[in-house]
Amino acid sequence: MNLIVQITISSMDFLLFLIEKNTNTLYHTSDVDFCEKNDSTFIVEKFNTLSSLVIAFYGIYGLCVLYKNDNKYSIEYLYSRTLFYNLIIIGLCSAYFHSTISALGHLLDIYSIACTLSTAINIVDTNNSYSRSKNHNLKFILMLIINGLICLLFRLIEVFVLFFQGIYLSRLTDSIIIHAKITSKRDYFKTKLLFIAAIVFWLIDFLLCDHLNGIHLHFIFHIMIGKVAYDAIKILIPLMSDRNT
Repeated sequence: MNLIVQITISSMDFLLFLIEKNTNTLYHTSDVDFCEKNDSTFIVEKFNTLSSLVIAFYGIYGLCVLYKNDNKYSIEYLYSRTLFYNLIIIGLCSAYFHSTISALGHLLDIYSIACTLSTAINIVDTNNSYSRSKNHNLKFILMLIINGLICLLFRLIEVFVLFFQGIYLSRLTDSIIIHAKITSKRDYFKTKLLFIAAIVFWLIDFLLCDHLNGIHLHFIFHIMIGKVAYDAIKILIPLMSDRNT
């Protein structure tokens, strides 16, 4: 478990490496943009920037609740703390991207999400007795490296890679919920429905922007996905903790 935490922190340090390698930090340098009208002031997309901070807020709130836990050396505490820290970093990187629409901001946004998905997959896969995967830590390291290379060299496919990882993580969590037959199953599937709704808002805003007549929906995705991530951590991590006791 300590290896997972150390590697996760190191992967976030890799963001500094990306900054050194990517000097294109000017405003409006990203090929990716969303429906919200760009402002010429300091913050380019105000709604998307503020809603990104909602994601970070869920991470901060989760840590505040977590610190009330007396057992700060339990598996549940360590797993939850790692994921909540990741959530904060995603929110901050997303806010930076939407406030600048810069190539560097997009790079940080995508890679922070990739690191968090890789961390969550490793945690769930390691504690899933129905998974046939072996060498979990090696797979985790390879995922971080591959995600980093894709973000740097193959930006056209990075979104598809994130979707693939999200689907894989969803299948892992489904297997835990279904086989465990826990009472929180209903809450989990409500969270999953909210996740699907969030993805729909993302797709509409990204793919149908020209047909929305100035309406922008990406900020709704941010608010929903922050809630989804928080609820998923609160539902799944205690379950995996019980399996280790």
